[in-house]
Amino acid sequence: MATSQAEHSYYINLFITQQDFKKMPKGFSAALAAAQHAEETSSEKLFLNHGGFSTWAAYYLAKRDAESGSHFAGQARLAQSLRTFDEKPVEFRISVAKRVKDALSSEFHDKFQTFSEKARKRQRTTAALADLGEENDHQWRTSVHTPIGSEDNINVSTDTFQNNLFFKRATFN
Repeated sequence: MATSQAEHSYYINLFITQQDFKKMPKGFSAALAAAQHAEETSSEKLFLNHGGFSTWAAYYLAKRDAESGSHFAGQARLAQSLRTFDEKPVEFRISVAKRVKDALSSEFHDKFQTFSEKARKRQRTTAALADLGEENDHQWRTSVHTPIGSEDNINVSTDTFQNNLFFKRATFN
């Protein structure tokens, strides 16, 4: 089944639609981890392997918009287009991923490179905290969840306690 240049262009434009945002989209790190472990012929894995991180990010953003709970004009068409794209032959999807990579702006690449670095730092921090061991983790959780009424190194601001019974401000020594 031959694919036309127009079909390639349609999907490339679908993925290079850039959203303006200043922070990492919610669920981004988890979606990246899932893409890294996805089936080799899945679109997310193909975009990551053949287009790189920012190309995968463009795919992720389109997919996220299609599945978003916030409805917008054209969302149903976007979702249908992505389902159709995911059913295309692997070679076609690889070709689109490579072309999307070339079509993305340098600002888009730079933005997602920054997000990638932040995600890696967060993963290293999480791994380092996990390496502290079960004993240290238990001690930390115990001290954080100490009841307000106990005498374990907690001082409660009297004004805050008297003025608002629901929100108590505690300082830990």
